[in-house]
Amino acid sequence: MYKSDIYTRSSHIHIEVCHFMPLPREWDGFPMFANFWRLYYHTGEGASLREDSRITRLDNQHFYLIAPNTKATAVLSQPTGQLFMHFYVGEPLRSAAPGVYEINIDENTQRTANELIALDVLQKNQPPGVLKCTYLIAHALCQLPESAFHADEVDHRVKESIEYMSENIDAPVSIEAIAKQHDLTRAAFIRIFKRATGETPYKYYSTLRSERAKLLLETSDLDIVEIAEQTGFVDRFHFSREFRKMTGLSPARYRQHQKGMVHIRRK
Repeated sequence: MYKSDIYTRSSHIHIEVCHFMPLPREWDGFPMFANFWRLYYHTGEGASLREDSRITRLDNQHFYLIAPNTKATAVLSQPTGQLFMHFYVGEPLRSAAPGVYEINIDENTQRTANELIALDVLQKNQPPGVLKCTYLIAHALCQLPESAFHADEVDHRVKESIEYMSENIDAPVSIEAIAKQHDLTRAAFIRIFKRATGETPYKYYSTLRSERAKLLLETSDLDIVEIAEQTGFVDRFHFSREFRKMTGLSPARYRQHQKGMVHIRRK
């Protein structure tokens, strides 16, 4: 291949997180709308994604790519384990048609996925783990149909607002301030946001913070106070109260439960 065949500085893959966990009951009903890609691999059956009237059952024979700005809801009928990756892709691959895409698995990709599941958090962040993640993501993207890549039609104000929320998890976000940035009244902004995502901006932002907190509880040794600070809560008590509303468990109980599940899985 000549150097001039492909020349781009932006079509890189930026991996936000790669993690394996037993899906908690709180996953059932979780909204999938986000401005990043997701790649799922499940160790068993029992999970699905609902897009309006369409149901995609997530079996253990495929990978599943969820494109940015896909409006879907998680469904969990029985426990299963999930290897998931959240990532961004630069242009010209960034603009994709929203949807859930089923990706075929071959012997190599299944082996790589199982190797990633076996790695602990620190190992996943080392070069071999990062390369395994990148390999699976590239494999999945290569199987997308050409029709999947086109300019999406999600309101740019909603996309920009979600990006702003995602980048400001550690500091309280004012819905009024975001609306003002787009020359909208608070009511108009809420209406536009809910039409695109199915959630109010406040509920969506609360879910983002809760998901970040769960990830930190599962994968880090930070204490509860530090996690509260990194997810924008006033103090530990405010964090504990809001986290319990979202998950049904206190942060400490959630961490204990997840560590217990990891211990069971490794026996």
